[in-house]
Amino acid sequence: MSLVSTLKRALTQSAASTTEATDEQPAGAYWCDDCNERILASDAASDEPTCPSCGESMRFERSTGTAGCAC
Repeated sequence: MSLVSTLKRALTQSAASTTEATDEQPAGAYWCDDCNERILASDAASDEPTCPSCGESMRFERSTGTAGCAC
């Protein structure tokens, strides 16, 4: 196998794994400021979930395309 072939294969695999990881990222999370509880938006039962610990409504932490992290 030549050096060029090895490099092409390595770069192709790297690009594919980066694309897959990006596709799996959630759009954000809901956060309870009182309890520091976090629920991923994909795991939330509704658009306005309540905190499982205290029952207060949770705020949306991050939306797609923002720099903030909800991970």
